[in-house]
Amino acid sequence: MTESNLLIIGSLDRLRVTEEGSISVGPLKLSGIVSEVELSARLFNIASGDVIATFSGKGSASDTGLEISEIEGLSISSGAFTDSAVGKAIDSAIKDLFEATLKKRDKFEIEEIVPEDLVIEAEVIAIVGESLVIDKGSDDEIVVDITGSLSRDISEGEEPLIITIGSVEVASVDATTALVRTTETHEKPEVGDQVKLDILDVAGISEEREQVVVVAEVIKEITTPEFKIYIDNAFITGDRVTVNGRVEAKEEAELSLIFRFGYEFYDHQGIRTLINNRTVKIGSNSLKHRNTSNRTILTEKILPGYPQVVSWTIDNVPKDADHLSRLRFNFITESIGEREINLDGIELMTF
Repeated sequence: MTESNLLIIGSLDRLRVTEEGSISVGPLKLSGIVSEVELSARLFNIASGDVIATFSGKGSASDTGLEISEIEGLSISSGAFTDSAVGKAIDSAIKDLFEATLKKRDKFEIEEIVPEDLVIEAEVIAIVGESLVIDKGSDDEIVVDITGSLSRDISEGEEPLIITIGSVEVASVDATTALVRTTETHEKPEVGDQVKLDILDVAGISEEREQVVVVAEVIKEITTPEFKIYIDNAFITGDRVTVNGRVEAKEEAELSLIFRFGYEFYDHQGIRTLINNRTVKIGSNSLKHRNTSNRTILTEKILPGYPQVVSWTIDNVPKDADHLSRLRFNFITESIGEREINLDGIELMTF
């Protein structure tokens, strides 16, 4: 409608007005108010809906000899309001926001939009550590190393409004899911966010691209009357190892993931190690314990047709480890009670 390529949409995030204490000296009484204002804004690419940059501004001001009741009913356009503490704080916040915008002048360049028919759209179904799991994989022509954007639907009315909140890169792929890492984010990723991957050079896959396709094999499969549990991979980041998997329900039932007290494993040199922190996760829910005498146990209800990502995380792992021995996790189902998953000798991927 504006025939513009870029648009800044802003909001007033905070407007706080408080009265300061008063001091009386004989017939003289001094009082006042303090006003604090916070503004935020996003720079949009009108054609794509992408958020190119974010800005913020803050301002504060105070007036003596003034009470809150004296500014009630004032028109914002009036000179009295402009000269008040609130008006001065708003003016200061706007100037601060403007300066923040000028510091990001380089963001006002419009990038080329990738044609929709060369984009794969997927949904974030789980967050594992710093990585995101999406609901599409090699069956949908996704391969490692391709990049894309992370977006979110912030529609409030009838018209859709999809904004881009970051950039992503595919780290590993199996048939129906993929693990992506964020390379830049304006906001914290959430389950339900959308990922758009650029397959510009994947359509009619070249020989070079075929060489980097990595389809993860299932390390272990466990079957119970209610569930199928798949262990897909294990990543080491610093001194922390995260084992990722999936669970599919045959019928509606509860699954519990467990860490025993005094959890131990043997590192790649055969040295027995006790962990300091342990975390279990089902879907978007997680439970973390540190140096506790209790078992760490997380229970969730799994529905048929709605597979959930599961993970176990341990620390105190040697940074040069390429595998672990006696790595064993436990789970509980109603039909079989507690059962062990033996991952002895599991190989660790660097991430």
